Amino acid sequence: MIDTHVHFFPDKIADRAVVKLAAAAGKTPATNGTASDTVAKMDEWGVDECWLMSIATNERQMQSVNDFALSVKSERIYPFASVYPLSPLAMDELERVYSLGFKGIKLHPEYQQFEVSDKRVYPIYEFILSHNMMLTFHAGRDVAYPDTYYASPKSIKKVLDDFKGIKIIAAHLGGWEVWSDVLEYEAGKDVYFDTAYLDGMIDENILKEILKKHPVERILLGSDCPWSTPLKEVGLLSKYLSDKDLELVCHANAEALKNSVERG
Repeated sequence: MIDTHVHFFPDKIADRAVVKLAAAAGKTPATNGTASDTVAKMDEWGVDECWLMSIATNERQMQSVNDFALSVKSERIYPFASVYPLSPLAMDELERVYSLGFKGIKLHPEYQQFEVSDKRVYPIYEFILSHNMMLTFHAGRDVAYPDTYYASPKSIKKVLDDFKGIKIIAAHLGGWEVWSDVLEYEAGKDVYFDTAYLDGMIDENILKEILKKHPVERILLGSDCPWSTPLKEVGLLSKYLSDKDLELVCHANAEALKNSVERG
């Protein structure tokens, strides 16, 4: 299995970060937030590789967040870098991480306080498209930011329309807690969905509709660990996918996507 949506932190801040985030989300974490414990849990769960979703929550963090991500890169951990989109230094950092070998970027519009379809962010998308990189968005709402909503399925569709061929992964099956909008604006389009944090959260009737409308080749297993686990998400998906399709979602699709950018 490949889990395409995992979070962990440098050892010195992991405990503090996980406690703070767990309190905000009202969730019990599945790991202690360190790389070593995450890999140990992935061993228990039968996961061969996990993709680290880094998030730079301010301009000052960009380099340190990405340096940490680079430091943990291994056969088991495939890290995405992050930039703070509205920073005047964002493009310089994007060029730096590309030169370091990163092929994926994670952006979280709520934490980073930007609207997905804001034209000021378009140079980042242009770079990602022209350099054959992947872009994962947090999509939909976020429990930690109930008063803002910057990553709507409609705004993601706008970016897809304006940047034909860009490799976007819309996390949380296209939009957490706004899955009816996912059906209207994203399902069936040329966009990847990950399955992060769906178990116990999504109406399973809507899940079935999205799985029916969206190509199975564009769905990636993701857990949002430590807030869920890949086994929980696989358990949910296995109710509605054949064994053949589950293999695509749990491994083959992610492998093919990664290979497509690594060859670029």
